[in-house]
Amino acid sequence: MITLNTPLTFILQPEVKIELTNIEIQRIIDNPNEKFVRAFINGISDIILWEGNEYDAIGNWTQEQAEARIIELLTK
Repeated sequence: MITLNTPLTFILQPEVKIELTNIEIQRIIDNPNEKFVRAFINGISDIILWEGNEYDAIGNWTQEQAEARIIELLTK
C-alpha cells in the first residue's frame, strides 16, 4: 500500500471522478520473456512500469523502486 501526501484525482468519464489517497497494489508481474513489469492497482486497473530498454536498464528492481515508479507514472 502506498499512502500519498496529496490525493490523486482521476476522471474516468465526465460523470465519474475518483480520488485516491492510498494506492493498493494487488500484484506485480515481471515478464522477462516479453521484457515488461506490470502493476495491477485496485481502482485503476494496471500500468506498465518498465518495458523494453527501460526493463533492461532497471535490472533487478525492488519494491521501493516499483512504488516510486507507480507514483511517477500516476502523477505525470
